[in-house]
Amino acid sequence: MADRCDRGLPALEEFYVAAPDSVADKARGKFEIRWRGHADPTLLALEDTAETFIPSVSQRAA
Repeated sequence: MADRCDRGLPALEEFYVAAPDSVADKARGKFEIRWRGHADPTLLALEDTAETFIPSVSQRAA
């Protein structure tokens, strides 16, 4: 888990939540491609950093 640091926004923070251990993927085909086409570079960098610490379900299953 990443340590908190005060570098401004956007910030990466950790949260504990109650959730099922697995969920069905509901995203429509090509959602990721379209989302990345609309997201600004700062948001994309934040997502990529978060993926480093919290791998997506598809990466964990592999």
